[in-house]
Amino acid sequence: MNPCPEGHLLNSPLRYAVVGCGRIAPLHLAALTAMPQVRLAATCDIVEERARAAAERFGAERYATDYRQLFRSGHLDAVSLCLPHHLHAEAILAAAEARIHVFCEKPLATTPADADRVIVACDRAGVRLGVCYQNRYNRASQELRKAVDQGRFGRILQAGITFQNRKSADYYAPGDWHGRWATEGGGALTTQAIHMMDLMLWLLGPAASVQARMATLVHAIEVEDTAAAAIEFASGALGTVVATTAAHTFWSQRLEIAGTHGKAVLLNNRIDEWDFADGAPDRTEVMAIDELRDTPDERGRYGPGHGRILRDFVHCLLAGRPFALDGREGRQISDLLWAIYESGRTGHLVRLRRPAVSDGLVGHVGPVGPA
Repeated sequence: MNPCPEGHLLNSPLRYAVVGCGRIAPLHLAALTAMPQVRLAATCDIVEERARAAAERFGAERYATDYRQLFRSGHLDAVSLCLPHHLHAEAILAAAEARIHVFCEKPLATTPADADRVIVACDRAGVRLGVCYQNRYNRASQELRKAVDQGRFGRILQAGITFQNRKSADYYAPGDWHGRWATEGGGALTTQAIHMMDLMLWLLGPAASVQARMATLVHAIEVEDTAAAAIEFASGALGTVVATTAAHTFWSQRLEIAGTHGKAVLLNNRIDEWDFADGAPDRTEVMAIDELRDTPDERGRYGPGHGRILRDFVHCLLAGRPFALDGREGRQISDLLWAIYESGRTGHLVRLRRPAVSDGLVGHVGPVGPA
């Protein structure tokens, strides 16, 4: 990742704005206002009352309804984008043009072309681009990653995700951006299961191919409310993803990893199973981790991940260090999602390829056809 541009050295406190004051914004705002290194310079939303209410609640210096004008004011160092998915790319491009560092909610973009555009634009402008996959920062997820890095699983053979959620008709209300390909970019996978899928890639490495089926079984929407995918990883390991937003269950997410020397299960951000050939001497300690209980958030299911990832982003900006979850890293899960959707539409196995470094891109969906 490029360093901060010459002549634009960042000092504490950072002048920070949050654009988009809907359901996820309070998690960003609470995290940012808890940091002494951050000055909440502005909130912004196309609905003035939402922007004003967020500014009053979290003590922003001002509020705005036009992010382009806000960016052109020259009074910002960094911004969190908490916008509908289809608006991410244009907002990132506007921030890059104004040389404002960007932390964007998932997904990075809704199309491969837009993902390419924003990564290149931020590189050229010399601004940092971070993507919000906060579950990597949960303690239970960190324990899984540590076990992988220490080789405790042996050879990882299999990983599986099961995600079950119940979304109401109000969530997919007519005229809302949810439920449409052009605006949401996907359904149960893109908006809900994506965080567990990001963890699976983080732990097992890149995917090589995917075969998927999608369905819209309950909701009156364009995108999938139910999906299943079989994944082959570059390592040779096999994985599955099963997700729905039409279940009776309010919220259940499970990730299971099995290898030649160990098995672990992550259930709703807690370790539910921890079994290793070394006897798992840390089992009691690891299985006692319950951050949803110890650090509850106002949505009731996220835990402290947003605070941690935003602190890391801010610290990287001030220290001039690379941010691990940058645009290229954040794009990898989008490439997998686009491959799953391609397979679901065509019924064919889809291979993912990793392009040459000169492409400047993380990955593309390869040619589609029968296996």
